[in-house]
Amino acid sequence: MAAKDPEAPRPPSFTASLRWQTSKLVAIVVGGILVYLLAGILLTFYPTLRPFLTRFLVVLVVVVAAILAIRVLSRLIRDYFPPRTSSGIGRILSRTFDVVAYALLAFWILEYFGVNVTNALIGAGFLGIVLGLAAQVVIGNVVAGVALAVSRPFRLGDRISVIYGTFGLVWSTYPHENLPVAYTGTVVERGFMYTVLQGEDGVEFAIANGQLIQSLIRNESRSVRRQVRTRLTVKRSTPFEEYRGKVLEALHDLPGAIPGSVEVRLVHLLPDTYDVAVLATFQDANEEEARSRILTRLLPVGIPPG
Repeated sequence: MAAKDPEAPRPPSFTASLRWQTSKLVAIVVGGILVYLLAGILLTFYPTLRPFLTRFLVVLVVVVAAILAIRVLSRLIRDYFPPRTSSGIGRILSRTFDVVAYALLAFWILEYFGVNVTNALIGAGFLGIVLGLAAQVVIGNVVAGVALAVSRPFRLGDRISVIYGTFGLVWSTYPHENLPVAYTGTVVERGFMYTVLQGEDGVEFAIANGQLIQSLIRNESRSVRRQVRTRLTVKRSTPFEEYRGKVLEALHDLPGAIPGSVEVRLVHLLPDTYDVAVLATFQDANEEEARSRILTRLLPVGIPPG
């Protein structure tokens, strides 16, 4: 892992951002008061401008104050949820807030100038139903993306396994053991439509949020310990206790394994062979790497497999 640059700028804390955004709001209020006083002075000399100037100033002050307030609140939302620890939830929530706030501001302006917003809303509602039916997959992915950002089953940089029945993988035949049908990778990007993972081979792949929210998600970055199971086949002519003793001796100082966690179990019997399962609990090791350590240690055992 590359070392962090000590000279790199650090993002401001939420408290510092709150102070800065509060100072902006105070400046907005002071500016509004000054504009109001200036308008009063102007009307003293030109009273005939009162109707026009009043409407213009009301719209100007409200629009400017609303835009600045929306930007301030949107920035506070992003700063409250840092992107490196919150899986992009701040960015998603701030964008959603912007869309809703600007839409409400536009409706207010139309109402203030006498435009019948009710008919427009009815038409927009009908159009929304039509578009919703036509783009329900897209809308479903967006809603699922917001739900995942709020619930936070994983964060950026987490290593996860996504288990979903419709993915194009088949059940593994790794020595007589089945593995979950899963795609495994590190979360590198969160978006409205897709979540991007980087696989162990370095290739990035995107999973639609609508599928992701219906999947079983195994967050391996939050797991402190992992038990790895390796199944082997041995000839019946080899006594089980003898084989078990040699396996335990070979794995007594297995790198990365928790001391005393190695177990050897008899799991299946056949006329000429029997199967054993070797279990070991590891810290900070993925399944394939841990299994490779086990098999590497068992190579010199010298007992021919069945």
